[in-house]
Amino acid sequence: MALLEGSLKVTGFVEAAEFRGLREESVLTGDGAARRFRVRHGLGSRFVRLALYDGAGRRVYAPYRAAGESEVTVSFCVPPAPGETFTAVIRL
Repeated sequence: MALLEGSLKVTGFVEAAEFRGLREESVLTGDGAARRFRVRHGLGSRFVRLALYDGAGRRVYAPYRAAGESEVTVSFCVPPAPGETFTAVIRL
């Protein structure tokens, strides 16, 4: 890690490695009845982003809302089928 104090003038190109930020993953498993899922995380912020993926790795879009600094609630219009899984990736 580098620490920079003051200013930096760059002439030309700057290349940096990918920064993934702080993130956590959780698996949500449907039961055929529940439409809302609480997902706990240890990121310590209400201001998180959530990406949701189905069992095949395809992006799924569902509304979510912060429920404090360590939890989000994900809502589905239709309850996921029993055993249907989704991976929730939460990032700062």
